[in-house]
Amino acid sequence: RPIDLTARGAPGSWFEPNSVDSGVSSVTVPTGYRVTLYTSSDLTGTGVQYTSDISFVGALNDDVHSIRVELLP
Repeated sequence: RPIDLTARGAPGSWFEPNSVDSGVSSVTVPTGYRVTLYTSSDLTGTGVQYTSDISFVGALNDDVHSIRVELLP
């Protein structure tokens, strides 16, 4: 179930659908989790998955508008 990260105090403008600059450049992924970054605000569009920390998200830099975090089986 998606969680409203705005309500949880997520900083930056990445969650704004009309924002040009998302502010996401790197991701810290806890052991046992998978993080998927999306270019659209509704968990669609280009999606890139990470299961470990990434210091630079490459082509998605400043273009992330939704994030899915999943516990791996």
